Amino acid sequence: MSEIQLAVTAEIILRLFFDLTPPGGEWQSLEGNRYISGDYILQLEVHKNEGKQVISFSLKRKDGETFIINSYGFSCDVPIAEVHRVYPLSTWDAQGLPWWIEHATASTRGIPCVMLLRRDGTNKFTIGFADQVYETKISGGLRFRDEGSYHLEGKKLFLDSTKLKTTEHKDAFYVSTAPQNWFDVAKDYASFVDSFIGYKPNPIPDWAYEPVYCSWYPYEDKINEKIIWENARIAKEVGIGTFLIDAGWNTEKDGEWSWIDGRYGDYIPCESKFPDFKGLIKKMQTELGLKVEVWFAPFWLGSQSETYKKGLGAARCKVREGDKLVDNINLCPQNPQTLKRMEEIIRYFFQELGVDGIWVDFVDSLPWECGADHQHIFQTIGEGASACLEKIYRTAVSIRPDAVVEYRIFHGNLNNKRYLNVLETTDTPHNYDDNRRFGVYVRSFAKGVAVKTDPTMWSPKCPPWEVAKHCATMIMGGVPAFSLDFPSLPQSHIKIISAYISFYKKHRKELLQGEFRPLTALPSFPVNLIEGEESFLYVGQSSVPSFELSSIVKELFVFNCSEKEELMLPIKGISRFKKAMIYNEYLEQIEEIGLNQEEKPLSIKVPPGGMLHLSG
Repeated sequence: MSEIQLAVTAEIILRLFFDLTPPGGEWQSLEGNRYISGDYILQLEVHKNEGKQVISFSLKRKDGETFIINSYGFSCDVPIAEVHRVYPLSTWDAQGLPWWIEHATASTRGIPCVMLLRRDGTNKFTIGFADQVYETKISGGLRFRDEGSYHLEGKKLFLDSTKLKTTEHKDAFYVSTAPQNWFDVAKDYASFVDSFIGYKPNPIPDWAYEPVYCSWYPYEDKINEKIIWENARIAKEVGIGTFLIDAGWNTEKDGEWSWIDGRYGDYIPCESKFPDFKGLIKKMQTELGLKVEVWFAPFWLGSQSETYKKGLGAARCKVREGDKLVDNINLCPQNPQTLKRMEEIIRYFFQELGVDGIWVDFVDSLPWECGADHQHIFQTIGEGASACLEKIYRTAVSIRPDAVVEYRIFHGNLNNKRYLNVLETTDTPHNYDDNRRFGVYVRSFAKGVAVKTDPTMWSPKCPPWEVAKHCATMIMGGVPAFSLDFPSLPQSHIKIISAYISFYKKHRKELLQGEFRPLTALPSFPVNLIEGEESFLYVGQSSVPSFELSSIVKELFVFNCSEKEELMLPIKGISRFKKAMIYNEYLEQIEEIGLNQEEKPLSIKVPPGGMLHLSG
């Protein structure tokens, strides 16, 4: 047989394939889940538990000699009955039941897993690889013959130019048909991957949980010393503890930080905008007590930079366009000069500039392959990128043990979780609904790191109740972060920010350590719960599904981020609460009501943007 077939259920057959050089021929089954193909030995281990299967394998030659893996993977057909939604855990925003899906992942982007879900958000079928480094493509689509199915294929090393030379290769497949909530299945898949790759969480310094200011949205790269200082001063006043100086600190022209022919890559502060950048950082740290991070894209190198001209340009990637190889802005992570450059940059940041942390960006812009005629010490882009990112993290914490190393999705993934301690969503300016949605996805695999949503922003003309909804989204999403032109904001906005940061600091432990779960299967995840002795309910729509509170819950804070004043809360266990305190958008108490609530839905008026506090 050219494929190995394994029964997942009576209806679903998983087909495994291996394309090898030298070829082995047909697979023959032996006892004990062993298979042979010519000179190859494949040992399978299948572990089953309550609708979940973990299929591990080891592949090698009988004589122990090297061989080449051209590709390997799986295919299967899942009966279409009840399948309502497809979640590829790499594009994150797929909704509905597409006719066809195709997404690619590697160590630099995404997660090689796909989920087929029922309408209520429960799992019908989930499959994913354990390996997160090698380039992977998962594709599939609707098939209408017979009773209908959703066809899925997963292929490792899908690029024709990428081959893996080895003496033994190990990987595993995670397969689940357990009818559990998708969020629980996704967390279980993440735990499976963490175990397979030997993930050990990195230390998270206490200051990583301080509220954050980011300079990007109000100014983009048009920043200077005056702008940074004015915002830093107000940030300190409202309770923010960390200041991220985003793109523009080391380039002069608008947008030059992203130009392939620009001067990005030297990391020398732009003197016309920052006459004393190092002194500014020190002043923010000593006079305001702020921690300071700087943004950088580690692999980008413009051709007008001095670093490029001094010879590092030879280490840039080249990618194929038609029959030509063209320059790419990224340094090639397979080249030894790039690995050396990563350490140089980090030492400069921490030893020379004196920063407290770094915000690592655009790793997901690395090409899938490099065709340059220079030395490659790693077999794939994925291998090289992993080595470079590890070098960044290890160098940072060797200099400053309490350093923060922060990524965003999509390069902040299960593979790169090993090289960071703070993970956030991605750009969602003005849109707290998308920010919340991405935040739920991040929480499904972010065990072991500090999580935060994208720094929120809004217009100075935004009404107070909308500002409050932004702020409530922030504190329910992890570490709150803001990206605003503070000097232009009305005092009403400053007052709301201060109130929510104070609330976050008072309840930080419970907000960050409570058990988070989305309460609906809607792709926007409008209703979410953080559960502990102090619990927090985020209501982003008028309809709240019925749910049961744990017996440990003593207090419940409800943020009304819907458009309606009337809240209907069908909560099992609500009779334990004897008092309701209602707050406006400034978190000022406006009413207190005694409760003698039976076990039936509680109907109560809370202003949009306001908060309800239920207690015994």
